[in-house]
Amino acid sequence: MVKNPLHWMDRGGESSGFPPVLQALGALSVFGGGVAILAGFLTPLAGLGLAGAMLVALALHLSHGTPFVKSAPDAPGESYDTSLLYLAIALLFVFLGSGTLSLDYLLFG
Repeated sequence: MVKNPLHWMDRGGESSGFPPVLQALGALSVFGGGVAILAGFLTPLAGLGLAGAMLVALALHLSHGTPFVKSAPDAPGESYDTSLLYLAIALLFVFLGSGTLSLDYLLFG
């Protein structure tokens, strides 16, 4: 992955079931949303993008029947507890916005 970070676009979306355009939009929303929240710029909008990405991740986990929590920390496989946690955090940014130390506060008051 580090040698070619965009290799997931070479496969054409067959493995995930999503077209490459939607995969690229998902990657852009996660990266751009993270940068925007870090800077405190358009925080509710960035939170919506991240919440959408986490809803897709949560839906994929639930459709594959993954458990909520692993039986042991080193157990093989995945769980959907982190996707649910990240969704809750993104929704907090949507509803609460950013604080006084943000670009939103400087630009919009």
